[in-house]
Amino acid sequence: MSIVLDLHSKLLQQHFYDHVSQHELHTEVPLISTSISQVKLRGIIYHRNAQVASSMPEDYGSLILIQKGSGWWLTQQSISAADNMQLIFIEAEQKHIFHLPAHYHAISFNFPISWLVKHTGKRLTHGQAIKITPALSQLFTQALFVKQLTKTQAQWLEANILQSLSHALQCCHLHSPLTALKQLIVKHASNDALCIDMLCEYSGWSKRYIHKLFTRSDLSASEYLIRTRLNHAYFELVEQNSSLNQIAINSGFKSQAHFSRRFKQLFALSPKQIPQRVHS
Repeated sequence: MSIVLDLHSKLLQQHFYDHVSQHELHTEVPLISTSISQVKLRGIIYHRNAQVASSMPEDYGSLILIQKGSGWWLTQQSISAADNMQLIFIEAEQKHIFHLPAHYHAISFNFPISWLVKHTGKRLTHGQAIKITPALSQLFTQALFVKQLTKTQAQWLEANILQSLSHALQCCHLHSPLTALKQLIVKHASNDALCIDMLCEYSGWSKRYIHKLFTRSDLSASEYLIRTRLNHAYFELVEQNSSLNQIAINSGFKSQAHFSRRFKQLFALSPKQIPQRVHS
């Protein structure tokens, strides 16, 4: 039995799904080595801290789609929109935050990470975004709305999900120049003096080439830097007992006012509200 099905069995034995209120939904459909689950909640800001992450099973990964609602997925290396346009890969034993403050409906494809590597040759990174395809979305929905799957149906669904996922992964560029540039920004974002000229120095690329790389992204280099700093600040808000001014400085902002303004613009909540609403 795979780690995914083993955990599902344990949750059933613990009557985990019996505790969901009538206004919420949490179900899981086991396949052969994988499962598909869905959650409907009124909204949550959840922080998987180091202690909780260390207690989670190894080799357990999920690709999560927010079918209704919107928000943000944060890892210590990335920030991605939580919406119906992309899947976000989350490793169970890694720290992360999901910021979904209003009602949402999430669908998750859960699998042993080694299973995906074996069948596709791809090792996803924690927080990586993958564009959802209509075929994958349809297969997830199909699995969730069948009352009881036969073994043949489960095998067919898992095989077709794997095929569609393999195709989607072919379009992912894990080691592109843009990825390398983003990693440089993450590394140096806490330096409030970081600018395009410094990125040119660190990377050895020209300004023109850097701007050209970001034309392939939905963000400019400067906006990506701001979001990277906000991502760092968010983790400090939920993990450190520091003042807002210190968090702003640690994250590369020159003033608390600028930090607070940009934070609320992105997350629709002020920095002060986050510690009050977060669950770990």
